Amino acid sequence: MSTHQIIGAFAAAFLIFLRPPAALAQSPAAAVTLTVDATEASRHLLHAREAISVPSGELVLSYPKWIPGEHMPNGPITDLAGLKITAGGQALEWRRDLVDMFSIRCTVPSGTDRIELTYDFILPPPGNKYTAGASSSPNLLVLSWNYVAVFPKNVSPDSITVTPSLILPEGWKFATALSTSGKDGSMIRFHPVPLTMLIDSPVLAALHFRRIDISPEGGPKHYLDLAADGDEALEITPSQVGQYKQLVLEANALFGAHHYEHYDFLYTLSDQVAHFGLEHHQSSDDRVPNKTLVDEDLRRTHAGLLPHEFVHSWNGKFRRPADLATGDYSTPMKDDLLW
Repeated sequence: MSTHQIIGAFAAAFLIFLRPPAALAQSPAAAVTLTVDATEASRHLLHAREAISVPSGELVLSYPKWIPGEHMPNGPITDLAGLKITAGGQALEWRRDLVDMFSIRCTVPSGTDRIELTYDFILPPPGNKYTAGASSSPNLLVLSWNYVAVFPKNVSPDSITVTPSLILPEGWKFATALSTSGKDGSMIRFHPVPLTMLIDSPVLAALHFRRIDISPEGGPKHYLDLAADGDEALEITPSQVGQYKQLVLEANALFGAHHYEHYDFLYTLSDQVAHFGLEHHQSSDDRVPNKTLVDEDLRRTHAGLLPHEFVHSWNGKFRRPADLATGDYSTPMKDDLLW
């Protein structure tokens, strides 16, 4: 057996499509409209409004606990604040589940097929890891949608269609794997997507922002999206741009095909955010110190970050180990096959 055949057999044995458990696969669909106001991101505050289609009766809402790629139950529910739930203009009483603190219980009145939620999210301070860590500064924001996702429990995230929109501070630019459907003043409207894809598509927004096309000739669009606390940190050289273009060519040559429509490297350069990388299907969330592009030692130290997360789009997103493919954000994810 050749080396390529051995690798192919190994991958087929351990990696599968992401499929929801049988119980969730049979669950009804749901529709959500979500608006996030990030105009106070510099004060580490997000304001969210949701409208969710639901049947009347007992309802359990869920907040994401296990975030793909983070390998721990660290959904930052402690930063969710000021939750109010209404139906038909009337306030509904709610309470946390006594066992699962990521679940919220309420009763939807008969004759009602929609509830509305308002709440705030306090952007995390330094100290925690991954998306539960610091994600903003006075001039930039990395919006992970799991911050502001409250949804019906026991419904497959693939069956929940979310129509999202985002309000940014004046003058800020942004990048994301999501596609826009329009703009109304400072509000950006995105096309509807399954909840799974929304949580898998963070937004990088900043006052100091630069977007560089590194697409291969005749191939899908690839962008290097740079955000920093000041313009001086965005001074990337033509040689560096050429290296990132080569990264795209070599990754596609390695795998022989691509599974995404386009790809964005969301590259945050700041000393005020947590430093890490997190893979996504059509983007990666990459965060490094402020001077990484202009300091040769820092550049070399972090040179492997973008290639690492890019490869995970194939191995870890498009295919992933079975015990990580839980199909929801409540079931514990296990890493045995990953390691």
